[in-house]
Amino acid sequence: MRDGANGNEFKLHRVRARRAPVSLPCDVRQGQSPWTHSRLLNLSETGFCLVWLPAMELTRGMWLRIPGLQVLKANIRWRSGSMIGCEFEQRLYPAVFEHIVRQANGGPGGLPARIWSA
Repeated sequence: MRDGANGNEFKLHRVRARRAPVSLPCDVRQGQSPWTHSRLLNLSETGFCLVWLPAMELTRGMWLRIPGLQVLKANIRWRSGSMIGCEFEQRLYPAVFEHIVRQANGGPGGLPARIWSA
């Protein structure tokens, strides 16, 4: 996914991803480490931004657990200050993305989220 035959596959993939600000509690872990509480800061169909946890290793994959959803596998792609950016191994289905955003904004009748294209 990082590089296509002509190097444009990743760029095209990113352009199509919608991103929404969220503030959701979640749990994360790497390998056999215990689950640790954290907070999602934004979400797209391809990844998310999370509050940085000092025990996390940038070179290892991780698991993300959002209440009410299956555990999701992701890879850390960057770190900036107290945040890390991660990419899902499997892109979220649009309906799952929209469900999470709705839940972050107060449930089915919650306020509509600002969603923008990356």
